[in-house]
Amino acid sequence: MSLLARLRRSTLSIVLDWDGTLTRQDTMHYLESVSSISLNSSSQVTSSKAYGPRPSWSDIVRAYTDDYSAYESAYRPTKADRTTIAKESAWLASLSVVEQKSVRRVEKAGLFKGATTSIIQDVAFEAARNDHPMRTGWHELLSWSSAHQNVDLTILSVNWSATFIRQVMIDAWGMLDTPVVSVVQGVLEVPIFANEIEDMDSAGGSSGLLSKAGKPSIRTSKDKLATMKAFHERSGPEENGRSASRLLMYVGDSPTDFDTLLAADVGVCIRDEPMGSGQAALAETFGRVGVEVVHIERLLDRNVAANQGKLLYWSHDLLGLLSVLEKRDV
Repeated sequence: MSLLARLRRSTLSIVLDWDGTLTRQDTMHYLESVSSISLNSSSQVTSSKAYGPRPSWSDIVRAYTDDYSAYESAYRPTKADRTTIAKESAWLASLSVVEQKSVRRVEKAGLFKGATTSIIQDVAFEAARNDHPMRTGWHELLSWSSAHQNVDLTILSVNWSATFIRQVMIDAWGMLDTPVVSVVQGVLEVPIFANEIEDMDSAGGSSGLLSKAGKPSIRTSKDKLATMKAFHERSGPEENGRSASRLLMYVGDSPTDFDTLLAADVGVCIRDEPMGSGQAALAETFGRVGVEVVHIERLLDRNVAANQGKLLYWSHDLLGLLSVLEKRDV
């Protein structure tokens, strides 16, 4: 069966990355505002001595960059020698060491102690109102998916936090002067798998911890893959008591999307013109390990087999992807 035939006959499950895919650029820097507001809240004035001098957000970013560079220099095989999918996957999974160290650094500094859902929502509103971070076509894609019973959409991100992601979308959608019912259908019902600042609704706000014991976090390409597989396996639709055919599409833009793009039935890379740093790094990686990436229009090619193997797709934006999806039944 051709891939186009499967695309037409199957329930389509679209999993979207957040930063650089649904948005035009990375949004992690907004955490600096969350941290600043939290630390300057009245409840933190008396407790700040417990942490000593706190590093600035730029200090945290610089420390992470230094850790990453040192780890990359020592890691073997080097980038040039990682010429297989397995070797690259192993490298990306090993970055958990760097990510965990950064999380512990942030927790030790108490940068998010006192953070509340309200603070997150306020920062998200300012981001949506002032920076307009969403990528062209995002709300059209969500509207299209909500209008089709055989299409579902999920967001999967290594970002902090799920609350921030949802609120940015709600506020950005509201600024489009869209009816409230569309907001509910297009945003509030979309499952979001991401990290979260813990206990933001407790008295006094968050303890400053970024993860709970025993609760999986999403920090690496491997983590994304595990989360996507788990969600996909337990959410398969049934028709007349039997499992229905389900086609999984993943849309991403950076190295943390490497494993999920390859594991999906259809992997789509978002590529700006010119490509951003993360997009270029991902393109270089696929070229190095021998994975071909072709234009999204090839999805409409009746000669492309459903089990094509090492073949991914690229689109300049979400409108290009949506245009192809709308043509699947033509």
